Amino acid sequence: MTRGPAPLAWEVTFPADTACLSAVRRVVWTRLRRWGTDRETASDAVVVASELLANAVQHGSTTGDRVRFRLAVNEGQLRIAVSDASPRPPRRRQLDEEEERGRGLFLVEALATRWGVEPAGGGKRVWASLPFASVPFAPATGTYGCPATLTAVHATRQPPINAPVRKSPS
Repeated sequence: MTRGPAPLAWEVTFPADTACLSAVRRVVWTRLRRWGTDRETASDAVVVASELLANAVQHGSTTGDRVRFRLAVNEGQLRIAVSDASPRPPRRRQLDEEEERGRGLFLVEALATRWGVEPAGGGKRVWASLPFASVPFAPATGTYGCPATLTAVHATRQPPINAPVRKSPS
């Protein structure tokens, strides 16, 4: 029996605070690029993750709650999952052209191959799947405050995410 590469996984738990969202987006982008995904797939995944995270923080949580975010790759699929404290499923709203908010689930539906909602503890987990070509790295998990410590999350055998980036002179 031949086994394929081990599934990739990364998860983080953070305060349900909008100040954490940009840090999580940066870490998701970095994680996906380190896993070897192309820029287009990483961009789509960051948009999906951002929308699911924003919904969890804005509609599925109250002050003091924590949100769990997980990326997992298995059998050519990237699964993005966000768990929050509310059992109420997200719903698409009827929008008119002038509204600036409320398009998150439309974006998720447009970019993901599948998405859904399932119970998780006393709350829910909203997930979406996108196609993904994986390369093997070790998984990492953690619980973090935001935003400073979130950028320090990294899987074993990889340099820290907050390692200095060399910029080319302008």
